[in-house]
Amino acid sequence: MRVLLVGDFSAVHSNLAKALRMLGHDVVVASTGDNFKNFQREYDLKPKVQNKILAGLERIVLEEHFVRSAKGFDVIQIVNPGIFSRFHLRNPFRSLLKRAPRVFMYAVGDDYRYWQAFREKAFRYSPHADALKFDYKAEQSVWEYGKFKEYSLFLEANVSGIITGAASYQIAYQRHPKYLANIPFPVYFPGDTLDEPRQSVAPMLFIHGRQSGRHGFKGSWYIDQAISLLEQETRGLVQFRTVENLPFTEYLHLIKQADGIFDQANCYDPGMNALINMMHGRLVFGGCEPEFMDSFGIKEEPLVNIIPDPAAIAAVVRKYVNDPGLMYLVKCNGSRFVQKYHNSLDVAEKFVSVWNNVEI
Repeated sequence: MRVLLVGDFSAVHSNLAKALRMLGHDVVVASTGDNFKNFQREYDLKPKVQNKILAGLERIVLEEHFVRSAKGFDVIQIVNPGIFSRFHLRNPFRSLLKRAPRVFMYAVGDDYRYWQAFREKAFRYSPHADALKFDYKAEQSVWEYGKFKEYSLFLEANVSGIITGAASYQIAYQRHPKYLANIPFPVYFPGDTLDEPRQSVAPMLFIHGRQSGRHGFKGSWYIDQAISLLEQETRGLVQFRTVENLPFTEYLHLIKQADGIFDQANCYDPGMNALINMMHGRLVFGGCEPEFMDSFGIKEEPLVNIIPDPAAIAAVVRKYVNDPGLMYLVKCNGSRFVQKYHNSLDVAEKFVSVWNNVEI
């Protein structure tokens, strides 16, 4: 099967591509590399010029050329309606959807439907309100009007099917007539470089990786405030380190030194950052709500749930810092969970099965 994966989001498509190739498929990834993360891709959609206006023009040219040249594929999967510029005169998805008999959307990020679920109060809490306040500084997100809304609604109506990647996105799409399945994020296992969970001893290193422009969405402020509450009382026991916008390879090197990491405080489930750290046996503080647990049918927590409340985050960190045995137990749960449910080869087989079950 010849597969085109368009766009990337925390390496979900670059990881999926590796697994599909191992299963014998011919795969092309077209993306920006998720910008500063610089994930592997065969067709680069990232502008090279630094000037903002010229980069915007270059992006449109790159995308138009890509859509025209995308031919001969059996399946196309699009990771997000926002992969193309808002400033195209014509909707580029109209042409792209003609390039294969089966075209799917993997809903794993911001889009119109996800924001509508927030407006309809489908979540107890979510990233949206803080994203509006701190990231957009506006009453509406860019996904709720204009070209991105147009792209979202066009894809929903015209793709062969919609696949979600986590419980949060499943909540937004599960009643949509094109909804097919929830398939977990694919995590690539790097062979013998996989770390085993280890017992933590003082001084422990906890890392908070931030992403500029996404502080509100990820609840970074709550985590920063919790760290401020903890730094004095845990001095000598825990070292907290905050980093921002590290390229993915540098980040992987850094987490090898860590005992624990903070993922995000506004979500029901772990993001790809959390899963990678869980795979490597790190203690992760992030989303572990009942909706996430129920979607996998699991009882043992593979990560530590945190909510958008600095005092509550500080309290749960204290609990685990003072109980290394409990830390080790959750680390082991997390590593086993990722290996069982997110192994990219198993995930790739699920995608192929769903793709093949849709009639042309």
